[in-house]
Amino acid sequence: MAKIVVTTYGSLGDLHPYLALSIGLQERGHEVVLATCEHYRSKVERDGIEFFPVRPDIEADNRAFIDEVMDFKKGPENMVRKYLFPNIHRTYEDLMRVTKDADLLVSSAISYAAPMVAETSGIPWVSTMITPLGYFSAHDPPVLTQYPQMHHLRRLGVGTYRTVFNVGKLFTRKWVQPVYEFREQLGLERGAHPLFGGQHSPLLGLGFFSDLLGKPQPDWPPNTKVCGFLFYERDKEKMSLPPDLVDFLQAGPPPVVFTLGSAAVWNPGRFYRESLKAVQALNCRAVFLTGDDPDAVLDHSSANVFACPYASYALLFPQSSIHVHQGGVGTVAQSLKAGKPMVMVPHSHEQLDNAVRFAKHGNACWVDRKKYSAERVAAKLKKIMEESSYAMKAEEIGRQIRRIDSMELACQAIEGVLQPILKPI
Repeated sequence: MAKIVVTTYGSLGDLHPYLALSIGLQERGHEVVLATCEHYRSKVERDGIEFFPVRPDIEADNRAFIDEVMDFKKGPENMVRKYLFPNIHRTYEDLMRVTKDADLLVSSAISYAAPMVAETSGIPWVSTMITPLGYFSAHDPPVLTQYPQMHHLRRLGVGTYRTVFNVGKLFTRKWVQPVYEFREQLGLERGAHPLFGGQHSPLLGLGFFSDLLGKPQPDWPPNTKVCGFLFYERDKEKMSLPPDLVDFLQAGPPPVVFTLGSAAVWNPGRFYRESLKAVQALNCRAVFLTGDDPDAVLDHSSANVFACPYASYALLFPQSSIHVHQGGVGTVAQSLKAGKPMVMVPHSHEQLDNAVRFAKHGNACWVDRKKYSAERVAAKLKKIMEESSYAMKAEEIGRQIRRIDSMELACQAIEGVLQPILKPI
């Protein structure tokens, strides 16, 4: 048995894969501590996983914070420059405390203190990614929300994108200065750019996403293994859908589901208003998951529409027909597993990249958030409803996703690193 510290930061889409991994490792006999924001303490402890708080805490009910980190253009910059990098010393201190007697550290992509903890303490470290965007591959370049037009540079070849990423390193040099300064305080060398390579462990890197989203590329770290999506399904085991939602689902054909995940839901703009108009125009059944935001209250007097703050994706998605959402990787994963076509409305971070990638697979399409209107989304939904290829492709992908035991692959890879130091179970 080994003691493993798993650390992550972000929304529920960032928490759930690592909570699932923690549960999977614990069930295999390991002692696991999940180190993340204080905000998630009760959720983690409710699942029987030891919790350790890591700063900075997420401000889930702070509208200004959500608006900043979900801004289409500057969301990623605001996240690292205003919240993560200025607190890097606090995050480092917390991780040093929790890993003091641990055998292994497993970190998410934006756990930027993890490399320094590994370098100063000598603890074995496994890095992970829940989306291929963070590899910044010149062979399979991501579509960045900040500069979507750069996607057209693909046709100019690998060399062009290598130059683009080098320019990106120069452009963000002021962003990462707090990290370099703190490394110097610790007596460490400057190291790789924290956003372009510095977050990858030389020991092992795991991709917690399907190879349908991104296949390994020649310029990925050579020790990278793609395991597939890790699904947190304790909500499926412990929760049930609201009784009135169950009644609605049983009363007619599978509905369209509209949701903005756990972060974008706080900054919905006109998403719900325009979506409701589209549903009325199509005269179709729909479920709206609106969160607790009072601005998202709907006039849903129609018998065809059901609205509630939240429902388990794992339970709801398989009983629906089409999913309209922000394109966050957690929501995408549940939609893919359910085998349903998608309409994505990217808000920030990796969401545009996800939308473009799956539009090519033929199981999804997407709408620009700034141009989101009842007419546009109704046209996309009508296209998916009338062209059977979308549903057929989605179900084919769903079968592929469900066939892979991603948890087994991830745990085996981690235990492979631990093998020389594993204690008898």
